[in-house]
Amino acid sequence: MVDVELNQVLQMWHVHLDVSRPTISKIFKVDIPISSRSSQDKDYISKKIPYTNKYDIPRLYNVSVNCQKLVKIGDPILYLEPRATGSINLLFSCATLSKSFATEVLVFVSNQDGTLEDTFSLQTTSQ
Repeated sequence: MVDVELNQVLQMWHVHLDVSRPTISKIFKVDIPISSRSSQDKDYISKKIPYTNKYDIPRLYNVSVNCQKLVKIGDPILYLEPRATGSINLLFSCATLSKSFATEVLVFVSNQDGTLEDTFSLQTTSQ
């Protein structure tokens, strides 16, 4: 905080962040063919990846990605019964696929308290 009349700093905060890459639980290779990019009747290309509730109680998961311009989650909330397996529906935007590329997209699966449970890496290529 600054006193503008005296031109002095009255209060200051120092913020220190220690950031590291999340631990990747699983890696998926996703190839998006050129032919699917040119389809005019599709806005998105859908891919599914499995997710299993490893607990003995029903769980509610929140799913998100680090690159929403390229990938959207079909339903960001995933409810699974104990030990059940469901699917995370990934929607790749055709509008952003104008040329060949290779990139990594991270998929984050958090519990209902916001604690990160798993991180998946999508090694995404388009040619």
